[in-house]
Amino acid sequence: SEMCIRDRLQASLPYFAGFFLPDSVPESEFRDLYLSFLTMISLSDQVSNEDWGTAESMGCAVLESGPSPKQYTEMVDLLTNLWEGRAELGRLSWGLDFLDFLITGPNLNENARAQFFESIRNFLISNARRVSSDQKAVFSLLCRDLDRQADYNAIPWLEDSDPDSAADVSAEELIAERLKGRFVGIYTLNESAAVRAAGLIKENYENVKVRLSHDHGGSDKLKVMARDSDYLIVVTQSATHAATNFIKDERSADKSDLIYPRGRGTASLIQALKDAVGA
Repeated sequence: SEMCIRDRLQASLPYFAGFFLPDSVPESEFRDLYLSFLTMISLSDQVSNEDWGTAESMGCAVLESGPSPKQYTEMVDLLTNLWEGRAELGRLSWGLDFLDFLITGPNLNENARAQFFESIRNFLISNARRVSSDQKAVFSLLCRDLDRQADYNAIPWLEDSDPDSAADVSAEELIAERLKGRFVGIYTLNESAAVRAAGLIKENYENVKVRLSHDHGGSDKLKVMARDSDYLIVVTQSATHAATNFIKDERSADKSDLIYPRGRGTASLIQALKDAVGA
C-alpha cells in the first residue's frame, strides 16, 4: 500500500541521507539534497531517534558546505519548525546542540537564528523545573556567547526542583566519585563544543583531567589519549573514519568502552559521559 511504501521510505531515510555525507567537509553539490532530507523529516508524521540524528547531520552539512543566505534561512526555519512541532524534554540536548552549531557557524540570517533561540528559550520557560543542571549550564554558556545572559536569568529556574531529588543527587554523587582523579578524553572535529564540555566537566567534578583531540588521523597525541583515557568520548558524526579506526586499534581491552554521544554538541557530550559513568 501507499502507506507501507511511505513508512519504508521514511525508515530508510537516515541510511540514504548518510550516503551523501563524506568523511570530511560536506560537498556543496549535495546541499540541496541535504535540505530535501531536512524537509522530509520536518514534514513527517513520525520522527524517530534516527530521524533526529539525521536532521542534525543534515543541518550541520548545510552549515559546513558554504550555504547561501537563502539556503541558510531555509535550513534554520526547517529545524525551528521541527523543534516547535516535536519538542520534548528528552530531545532538549538536541536543541541545545544545534543552537551551539548556529552560534559557532556562519550567521547568515540573524532573525532566523534568533527565532531558533527563542524556540529553545520558550521551551525552557515551560519546562524549567524539569531541566537538568547540566542543560542549564550549557544554555547559560550559549546565552553568554550571544550576549543574552539576561534571557537565561529571566527563566524561572527552581533550585529545589525535581531533577535535584534524592535519587538524582545520589546518582550525581556516584558520578562525581567515579570521575574523581580520572582522565577523560574527547575526540571530535567540533572543537568549540569540546572546549565548552571540557570546561563544564572540570568545573563540576573534582580533580578531573580532560584532554581534547581534533586530529584528522592517527597521531602521537591521539595515541596517548586512546590508550590512557579512563573514559573516552568519540563523536562519530564529526570524526574521520581513519581517526576512529585508529582510536579503536589503540584502545586496550582493559579500558572502558568508547562513549558515543547521540549528537556532537556540548549538551550531548556531557550527557553521554554521565550516562556511561553512572551506568
